[in-house]
Amino acid sequence: MSTSRRDAALAELRARTAGFAGLPLASASDVISMQQGGRDVILIDVRSPPERAVSTLPGALDQHSFAALAREEPERVAAAVLV
Repeated sequence: MSTSRRDAALAELRARTAGFAGLPLASASDVISMQQGGRDVILIDVRSPPERAVSTLPGALDQHSFAALAREEPERVAAAVLV
């Protein structure tokens, strides 16, 4: 990805997430570091099934699976890093 294209994508991301005050952004490197450091990181993929069929991160839960996990293991979900 070219620098100008990356800068444009970052500007769009910042504009779209401006209303998420107080919610930190996590890069892929951040998530990997947390996982390697022993943190319980739960990846939640809220995209539609056709979008998930194209690609998904290993271990990511769809929103229905995450809801089931939250009912079955509320303590784990409360203590985990949700991404």
